[in-house]
Amino acid sequence: MVLTTKGRADEIMAVAASYDDSLRYGAQTPFSDQLSFKWEGSRWEYDVQHDSIITGGNGGTKPIRAAFTLFYNEGTDKYELEQTLQPDEQMWIDVGRLIRERVPDKNGKTMPMDLASGSYEFRNLTDPGNATLFEGKVIYDKTYGHVAYGCGGPCCDTNPYVQFNPLGVPFQGTSGQGVYVPDNCGGLSLYNFPFYGNWSTGSQSIATVDYYAKHTGVGMGSTTS
Repeated sequence: MVLTTKGRADEIMAVAASYDDSLRYGAQTPFSDQLSFKWEGSRWEYDVQHDSIITGGNGGTKPIRAAFTLFYNEGTDKYELEQTLQPDEQMWIDVGRLIRERVPDKNGKTMPMDLASGSYEFRNLTDPGNATLFEGKVIYDKTYGHVAYGCGGPCCDTNPYVQFNPLGVPFQGTSGQGVYVPDNCGGLSLYNFPFYGNWSTGSQSIATVDYYAKHTGVGMGSTTS
């Protein structure tokens, strides 16, 4: 869906709504234009009177591999799914159905039948440093017909640093290098792909580096990379 307006910025807010024929039971949810490489969401619920529907989508222009994880038992256990998403495509997760129907995850693991709550996470596996994911969640109460909208928080990269510092490169030999990227959600990932093609050395008479951060020792001494 694409909504356009000729009005001023922040003048119009879009809200999606759905009601039954009696107009008594319904749900509303706002739209968000936020994209991130990773989202962490708070509490989801499932029991006799509640269920949670969670979605994540690709807001970018290229296909991505998305990872979805449900955490439970105070974060000690997890249920993992992966799906390739085309641009503007979404993956939908009915948490109650996964539990109730004993649907196995990518590792063949199922969740306990008495599981009632937990948290969740979406990640971009194809290009971890690129903000392309959007997400949303609703929890509905079947007793009163109430639907509560909830959303996760976008995670942001903070201060990247190289994997090896210093990096030892043998004379006429090679050594690989990588980049660790912490985020404000407490995660730490080794990202190499986003930095391919951006490597150089301070002195090519001492060491050279290729597109994939493989360093080659050319002469004796030290240099920067």
